[in-house]
Amino acid sequence: MASKAFGLLRSYISRGPSEAQLAARESLPRLQTIPYSHYCELARWALERAGVGHHESTHLPALGFRVADLRGNAHLSETGSFPGDATHTGKDAIRRRRTA
Repeated sequence: MASKAFGLLRSYISRGPSEAQLAARESLPRLQTIPYSHYCELARWALERAGVGHHESTHLPALGFRVADLRGNAHLSETGSFPGDATHTGKDAIRRRRTA
């Protein structure tokens, strides 16, 4: 029973556009966060300080990055998807995008 429920959840989560496609559609970078994470707070602060508008999507701990993996964005925690730009990878993605 549990494996069937997990299979249904996985098929539901994996549907839909990738994070890069959503960023292009919304014309805003997407920030996936988990509640009470100081790393997410730092990323949010950096985006706000750089003046970069963004869409924040909050997920349960450990589930948000799995959602990104299922949608084809492995290593999303190290990647910034910005509309109209190439995807920036690495911990300095926001800074590099700002100075580009």
